[in-house]
Amino acid sequence: MTNMTIDIEASLKKVNEYIDQIDVLQHESHTEGKKKLGELNASIKNFIRIAFQDGEKKLSDYKGSFPMYVGILGREDTEEEKQEYYLKTLSSIKNNLIAYQQELQLRLESKKKRSKLDKIEKETKISEAEAKRRASVVETKLWGAVIELIDMQRNELKKRGKLTQEIIGLRTELGELRLMLVEFLKKADK
Repeated sequence: MTNMTIDIEASLKKVNEYIDQIDVLQHESHTEGKKKLGELNASIKNFIRIAFQDGEKKLSDYKGSFPMYVGILGREDTEEEKQEYYLKTLSSIKNNLIAYQQELQLRLESKKKRSKLDKIEKETKISEAEAKRRASVVETKLWGAVIELIDMQRNELKKRGKLTQEIIGLRTELGELRLMLVEFLKKADK
């Protein structure tokens, strides 16, 4: 069993070429097409081995799909029987090729869908990364704003602290002035 990776589109193209060759051979007599059929059959067998991961099994199935030739000993087949066997063989080959064609088309569609899913997954990861980056920026701005508010409150408290000290200082001075005024009035009354 080969695990060779081959191009699905190229394989599909090759199968289509084989089908076209079978269509041409179906219009020929068995005597004209027999040699071409042998060459085509050998090419198809080689293709099956290489193109599919389960190529050996497919090749075995392919070989087993041909019509059985039943000849009667001492009797030669008529031209009509030979032509009929030739056409049945071509039909069997074509049926196999159509099955390979459908399998390859499904694999190609699956590959395209996987490719689209991979692209969507990549875009999603990029979008998630961008969202995380933006969230980080917002968080940084939020913390910056919080720090700025804390600084403003600290400055306000400092101002309040200075005002409180100034008020205390003014009260002290007023108290001293009052004492001086009381003393002055006492001296003046005397």
